[in-house]
Amino acid sequence: MLWKASEWRPEWQFSWQHLSELLNFSCNILGFPLVNFFNQKTDSLLIGYFFGEVALGYYAIAQRILQVMIQLLLGRWLHECEKMIYAPEIIVYHNHDLTLPTFFRQHFNYGRGAFWFHKIRIKRTNESIKVEPLKFYIDLLIYPFMQKSSQPGILLLILFVISQVANVAGFFWHQWHQSAKK
Repeated sequence: MLWKASEWRPEWQFSWQHLSELLNFSCNILGFPLVNFFNQKTDSLLIGYFFGEVALGYYAIAQRILQVMIQLLLGRWLHECEKMIYAPEIIVYHNHDLTLPTFFRQHFNYGRGAFWFHKIRIKRTNESIKVEPLKFYIDLLIYPFMQKSSQPGILLLILFVISQVANVAGFFWHQWHQSAKK
């Protein structure tokens, strides 16, 4: 209705002067996030392009594990206000053979560690435990069938299910074990 009442209409006019003014202002605001975005995503783009989706999936999982480790470390550091030191002589080797029992034990222990992490985090922040939305688990279950891999999708699905069951079992075992001690 107002469109019909007014005779003014927007029109396209390009001005190098106005573009220059906008860029001078917005470059500082947009520049860092844009550079940061490409800095964070370049590795994923290159891995996906040169090695394929399966390798990118493994890389994404490894990145997530690294992010969680950093969050744990920084959360503890910020809470305790301790100094961090650089120790280049410290090397952590994390390479071992996995059989089905050791795979289960590893994820069971991840669940036990998650219990302590959440217990300490709840004390510090008064936040409740966040469970991933149902869509996360559904995506986790269908993921192996959506990927082109030399491994059968059903085998990957079984390993995903075992890892989640072991993780939950470790979490609740530790919770039960702690309440039984009291």
